[in-house]
Amino acid sequence: PRYVGDICTPHLSTPRRAKRAVALAKRVLAQRTRTIKTLQQSQNRLNTRIKCMKDLVSELKRKNLISENAFDSLMVCLYNVKPV
Repeated sequence: PRYVGDICTPHLSTPRRAKRAVALAKRVLAQRTRTIKTLQQSQNRLNTRIKCMKDLVSELKRKNLISENAFDSLMVCLYNVKPV
């Protein structure tokens, strides 16, 4: 079988075929696990960037380096970005 969903009883009839089917399932599982892990890492990094930007804008406002209008505009932009 080419895909995990294509595996059926006749594919498990001999030890060799069963071994191939199990190897296919393990390979697909490893690929999916790796994909999930990289997507979660990417999501966490993006959430961290958003938090750092919010902190930076707040710090600039606290030190009066940006105007109230600029602060409001930036915060509206940052709060419209929803962390995933």
